[in-house]
Amino acid sequence: MRDHQPRNYGMSAFMIWRAAWRNLLATGRSTLLALSGIAIGCASIVAFVNTGHNATLAALKMFSGLDINVITVNLNTYDHGIDSASLNMGDLTTAIPGLSSAAPWIYFPSPGRYNGKTDTFTLIGSSAELEEVMQLRLRYGRFISDYDQHSPYLVIGNEVAVTLGEGEPSRVLGKQIQLGNYLYTVIGIFEIKGQNPIFPFSLDSVVIVPINAMRKISPNTDLNGIIARTITTATTETAAKDLLALLKHKFPAVDIDVRVAQQLLQGQEEQSKTFSFMLIGLAVISLLTGGIAISNVMLMNVSTRRKEIGLRMALGARTQDIRRLFLYEAAALTFAGAILGALAGVIVSCLFVFYSGWSFSLAPLSLPLGIGSSIMAGLISGFYPAHKASEMEPVQALRDD
Repeated sequence: MRDHQPRNYGMSAFMIWRAAWRNLLATGRSTLLALSGIAIGCASIVAFVNTGHNATLAALKMFSGLDINVITVNLNTYDHGIDSASLNMGDLTTAIPGLSSAAPWIYFPSPGRYNGKTDTFTLIGSSAELEEVMQLRLRYGRFISDYDQHSPYLVIGNEVAVTLGEGEPSRVLGKQIQLGNYLYTVIGIFEIKGQNPIFPFSLDSVVIVPINAMRKISPNTDLNGIIARTITTATTETAAKDLLALLKHKFPAVDIDVRVAQQLLQGQEEQSKTFSFMLIGLAVISLLTGGIAISNVMLMNVSTRRKEIGLRMALGARTQDIRRLFLYEAAALTFAGAILGALAGVIVSCLFVFYSGWSFSLAPLSLPLGIGSSIMAGLISGFYPAHKASEMEPVQALRDD
């Protein structure tokens, strides 16, 4: 009658874990090499995923203030410019029903004097419609009106006001700034607006001048661009295409570039995806290197422990017992390396993010992805050495030196 081995035959899981740790500690440097390989792979994944995540958040934060109802037109006037008097903004809004308002702008850096000091100011010549198009808010005073187009008035950004007022922007209101040979009165100061990528200039650091008054300051009054607002978000892209077609038909010799906020957002999202995939690809390469290190270390352990394997089999260890022992060793290496690597990856990504001046946010998938992929790579890499050890012949293993 055939004897059957009891169900609890062999070492318990706890005993196998303890034996696995003892064997790994006994191998010393080779264990440390495999551990560092899997730790570096896991750390790479966690660090790269978190870095890509925070880089994406930082980029999107720059675009968080985008007004998606705004269209910007850049007019690259090399030889053939568009004079400010030759294009009426009212005609644009009439010809394109999707537009609610439009404002031209001219850029011109100019030296100026205030309170006995000379400085260079970034002048933007525009019309009263700019207030509606850009949804402007003033901290002090008022914006230019349709009646001020030939008046020597200025509306200045908050940074300019703080600099001229030596920390007190309200001091500048009502004062005069000399631009060229003329004196201009400050009638308004903007609220802090911040940089908006859709706009070609920052309102915090510019000086707004009535566009017709710019003729007294700038020798060139050709338009640099147009900013328009649509009635609804749904009509923005259609209105942008109609505006481009209209301007191309009216000014065929001018290089015209039309942009809308949706295009910038879509482009940023595509760049963020590409950047994230690239980082994950680099991390996978690092992880594969760690898996190869574990496989090599485990194969070396199998070769150096042939007599131990033969002795265990001679004393009654089954094929699955030997396989489990070496798989547990691979799992122990993998778990330890994954945990250490995950901690190192979070620390490295934190340091990089803080050094870059961003606010850190832990990517939800970084730890599960890093630890999970490291464990999977480690177990797959350790399976072949474990299988090879379990297939040894006890007699042959005991004979080998």
